[in-house]
Amino acid sequence: MDFKSARILVIDPHGEYSETFKGKSKIFKVNAGKNENELYIPFWALPFDELLKIFPGSLSDPNHEFLREKIVEFKVNQRTVNKISIGKEVVTADSPIPFSLKRLWFELDDFERQTFATARQPNTITTKTVAGDADKLVSNEYPPASAGGGLPFLNHLAKGILRYLDWIRVKVKDSRYKFLFSPGKWNPNLDGKVGADLDELLHIWLSGDKPITILDLSGVPSEIMSSISGTLLKIVFDSLLWGQNTNVGGKRQPLLVVLEEAHNYLKSGENSISSRTVQSIAKEGRKYGVGLLLITQRPSELDETVLSQCGTMIALRMNNSKDRSHIKAAIQDELQTLIDLLPSLRTGECIVSGEAVRIPSRMTFFKVAHAPKGADPNASTEWMKELPDKSEYKKVVTYWREQNFNEKKESDK
Repeated sequence: MDFKSARILVIDPHGEYSETFKGKSKIFKVNAGKNENELYIPFWALPFDELLKIFPGSLSDPNHEFLREKIVEFKVNQRTVNKISIGKEVVTADSPIPFSLKRLWFELDDFERQTFATARQPNTITTKTVAGDADKLVSNEYPPASAGGGLPFLNHLAKGILRYLDWIRVKVKDSRYKFLFSPGKWNPNLDGKVGADLDELLHIWLSGDKPITILDLSGVPSEIMSSISGTLLKIVFDSLLWGQNTNVGGKRQPLLVVLEEAHNYLKSGENSISSRTVQSIAKEGRKYGVGLLLITQRPSELDETVLSQCGTMIALRMNNSKDRSHIKAAIQDELQTLIDLLPSLRTGECIVSGEAVRIPSRMTFFKVAHAPKGADPNASTEWMKELPDKSEYKKVVTYWREQNFNEKKESDK
């Protein structure tokens, strides 16, 4: 049977599935290697609170709202540059509208550093000692304010957020965050102009001649993994929700979202963007043509409400009693005795129950031809090989420094 419009989106936190689905998938990856596409996630598509979480430090409530208002102002002003025809009254800090973070940083940083020739007179700014550069994130510099309260005078209107702005500069210049703050043709220039909008990003993720799209997040810094994975899911789910009446909406072209290591996105009791988004998909996704496949080794860490929404459950060998009790609570009472079989299953055996089978069944999976990277190495086989050349350790250190698993493509060298 030829499923010409099949759509499967795999969120892969450890880069384990590229070999498994070789030839049947498009792979998008941070620090992409050969035969892979670069994964870009535009910072301006992140909800306001998730964007701020990326930067260390904290803001007072007034400064938090001040920054929110400034971002709204930038999105309102710069939406016309990209010919986004929506009214300014509906623009919020969460609206996925391109804006120049560098220009925002530069203007805020400049205001914080200004000193005045006349006390409390903002129109008497002192002459710059160094001219900055917004694109290079170089600050303007002014004569420092007098410690004794004399000339030049301190800017009494400053918000006191210079330290936070310094953290923004550090993160934006950090090469590990290039996928976020320099996202290729989705990167705004100083005027907020982008080379491509979100429609093109959605098209390359969700359409094409291969049914499976793998978003490999193995190169994403661990401290922002939850925010980034949650944002990816929210971008996709929101687009299908609002586009439900179009030909690429979920009702007319359904999408299956696969979450590997699902407990990383859906920890019980956690109020993260990833947890909230997965809960929304689990509870409401069917109405909009969005299916959900959760894969985890620790079901006890999953939110019970979401687990109970799963129509089919496939359970492999499970020795942990806490995990088994969590599965028991999610299935029908008359099937709970099956869970007692889980510790005795062999490798590849499973118990399947739910909508996918007529009756609960014990099954065995075929072994895939291309085992995923996460498969256990065969020590007895590997140890019989000759010792590798010492130059391999040089590669190890290079990849470690570059925070990359692969050789760079020729275009990146």
